Amino acid sequence: MITAYPILKFSKRKKDDIKKMELKNKRIEILKENKNLNYDLVKCDDYMKFIKNRINEGYTRKVIKNAILCVEVMFTISAKEYFDSLAPGEEELFFEKSLEFIENKVGEENIIFATVFKDIKVPSIHIGFIPLKDNHLRIRNFLNDKYEIIDLRDNYYFFIKQFFPNLIQNIVYKSALKSGEYFSEN
Repeated sequence: MITAYPILKFSKRKKDDIKKMELKNKRIEILKENKNLNYDLVKCDDYMKFIKNRINEGYTRKVIKNAILCVEVMFTISAKEYFDSLAPGEEELFFEKSLEFIENKVGEENIIFATVFKDIKVPSIHIGFIPLKDNHLRIRNFLNDKYEIIDLRDNYYFFIKQFFPNLIQNIVYKSALKSGEYFSEN
């Protein structure tokens, strides 16, 4: 049995970061022989245009200059061997369920893109969402502090473990380990 754990990582993106992120995700400036293996679960032709349209329909205030317009979430598994050992269709199921998890948390209408990358060592899915909820554009709507991030990672682990029971839980923070609250399963 291969020991592996799910990984969930967040990156905040401001206006100046959006175009760079889009170019990276679409692999426009990268010449890789395997980039044709990548695919979209949610396709968006223009990230900024989508963000502006969504903000216009769900936000009535002026957007501040340094606002977080997008949160990029990366989901993967810690060991490539785990992906290699999956039955046909299970890898796609992992990515689809990861997207479903984040859609349930932030709302499907706020998802900008969901791109699966298979041209890298360990496959992953990158999902971008607008932190917009109840006429408030702010990251605190979804991730208020490090404890909410720990809870979200724990919730993701328990959600994805329903479909992939061989995954183990990762120790998230050293401070959590010291306090005795979070331990990996054996």
